[in-house]
Amino acid sequence: MIPAFYSVLVFVALYDFVLYGVVPAPISLLGASLIAGGAMILAQRGR
Repeated sequence: MIPAFYSVLVFVALYDFVLYGVVPAPISLLGASLIAGGAMILAQRGR
């Protein structure tokens, strides 16, 4: 369930863009993808 929690990052960025027109910085997108990717890897390993 925790990896699904990190998908909130994607939706928050989408809402921020739609409501306020703010585009996330590339470093923010990189960090979010690393966090979400790490969570998915840990979920597949069964930890």
